[in-house]
Amino acid sequence: MEALLAPLRVRYWRGEAAQLEAEARDVADLARTASDPSGIGRTQFLLGDVLQTKGRLNEALAAFREAFAIFQRLAATAPSNAAWQRDLALAHNKLGQAYQGMGNEENAQSSYRSAVDAMERAVAMSPGTVGWKQELDHLKSWLSSG
Repeated sequence: MEALLAPLRVRYWRGEAAQLEAEARDVADLARTASDPSGIGRTQFLLGDVLQTKGRLNEALAAFREAFAIFQRLAATAPSNAAWQRDLALAHNKLGQAYQGMGNEENAQSSYRSAVDAMERAVAMSPGTVGWKQELDHLKSWLSSG
């Protein structure tokens, strides 16, 4: 899934969100066919980002909620898996961004707090992982901006 998602993420970062919805949905379908929960979650991150960029906030929130449910389940199944704790943190953050975009500051701040908590767990489990401390600092800035 990562090999399929990577070029789509690059195109999203280059500002091509409007052209990516169909491709993101196709990759999500492949992840579902392969019964790859992590892949489904990651495609829902991308799809949510695309939909949010297009102003379709309710649909974006639904995509982020699906990703959140997947990563919450994976993190609970293997609480010592630092990567799944990180993914859970990112899911909380995506929910926070969606809520903030919808003007729901209370839910946004709650999601950001949960993102920081999960990312702190991931960093503590894998302190040498390059970039995770920076991600934690970024998440903390989301929390303090609200």
